[in-house]
Amino acid sequence: MEDLKRKLSSRKFWGMAAALAVCICAMFNMPESEVGQIVALIGAFGDIAVYMYSEAKVDAANSTSQTFAAQQTTVTSIKKTEDIEKQESTAEN
Repeated sequence: MEDLKRKLSSRKFWGMAAALAVCICAMFNMPESEVGQIVALIGAFGDIAVYMYSEAKVDAANSTSQTFAAQQTTVTSIKKTEDIEKQESTAEN
C-alpha cells in the first residue's frame, strides 16, 4: 500500500499517464481538443494526488513532534513530582 501511495504521489507517474493517454488518443485519431481535455483531467488528478500525499506526510510529521513534546512534558512532570516527594520526605526526617 505504501508503494502505491508513493507511486500515485509521483509527478513522473502522472506525466507517464498523460503521455500514455496522448498515445492512445493519437492511435484512435481523436481530435486535438479532446486529447487536450483528457491530458488536463489526468494532470488535475495528479496534482490532487500529490497534494494529498504531501499534506498527509506533513500532518504525520506534526503529529509525531506533538506526541514527542507531550511525552517530554509528562516525563518532566513526573520528575518534578518525584523531586517534591523526596524533599517532603527529607523535611519530615
